[in-house]
Amino acid sequence: QPGEKIRWAPILYSIDQGVGKDTIINFVQEIVGKRYCSTIKPTDIGGNFNEWAQSILIRISEVSDVSEKSSRRKFQEEVKTIISGDDKFVTINEKYGLKHNARNIAHVIITTNNPQDIAVSEEDRRYDVMECATKKAMGIEDIEARKNYFDALYKWYENGGKEKLYAYLLHVDLSDFKATVPRLTEAKKVLQQNTMEYLNWIQDVIDIIGDNQVELGAKIFRADTFIALAKEMCDNLPQWSGPEKNKIPTMFRNNISRFKFQTMKGNTSDGRVTVAKGKKTTIYCRGYKESNFAVDKKDLLRPEQVPDIIALLTPAKHSYNSNFSGSYKIY
Repeated sequence: QPGEKIRWAPILYSIDQGVGKDTIINFVQEIVGKRYCSTIKPTDIGGNFNEWAQSILIRISEVSDVSEKSSRRKFQEEVKTIISGDDKFVTINEKYGLKHNARNIAHVIITTNNPQDIAVSEEDRRYDVMECATKKAMGIEDIEARKNYFDALYKWYENGGKEKLYAYLLHVDLSDFKATVPRLTEAKKVLQQNTMEYLNWIQDVIDIIGDNQVELGAKIFRADTFIALAKEMCDNLPQWSGPEKNKIPTMFRNNISRFKFQTMKGNTSDGRVTVAKGKKTTIYCRGYKESNFAVDKKDLLRPEQVPDIIALLTPAKHSYNSNFSGSYKIY
């Protein structure tokens, strides 16, 4: 079914550089036809010009190069739109041409040497993750061995190997192939686990809030309190395992939904809740069918109570880690 769009993307990752991720993609691009393929940088996603979006095969090379300015979260959301094909047409804006619509037939391949830079949730339906062999496993740890390996590979490819690879691909049995559902590989399971471990600090902060909200526990909290507490923990706890202080608000907003929290419907035009005169914030809750349930806002932990909590969370009283289950309460 050559006309069916594959709605997931392979991620090729390796701990070592120079093991041949780009080489195999180069070989496939020649078979598909280079004019139908594009190789782009992560920063090209969401840029002003996107003529690459009308390609059949798009390689996004080294996603770890996504900068703070070009947010990783934004990159992943936008690339998932291309992968999923939910938008059947894309608007193409060529640098030296007119805007026009093109059918979204793109198939995406992603490469990286830093898999921790890709957030893969437990519910993910867009990535098929493949871990490449290490240099040691390939026997190419030293420079001379590596040169000999790739020289021989390219010599084979240029002397009949290209045709053999083409013939092989034509005869691969695709009877069990699913264009809409990626495999759950062992490599993907590792990335999913790493993603959640990378965000353990969020659950730690939620737990501490829960321990200090007498009636409500950890099922609901104010966003401003969460951020204030996390920043104070960053400044005062040597064992802090979370992000840099300036990254806390963005990482919190982008990832709190992974912990099954949703926003409580607010009474202001921007969706936030008035918690005091002239004071608005977002309130997050978990475990309710409706997100606008009644709650006494006075029962919620407030930012001004954070210093009292931090005073109790000293290294002497609390060895901070992702398994924290303390009971330090501020009433």
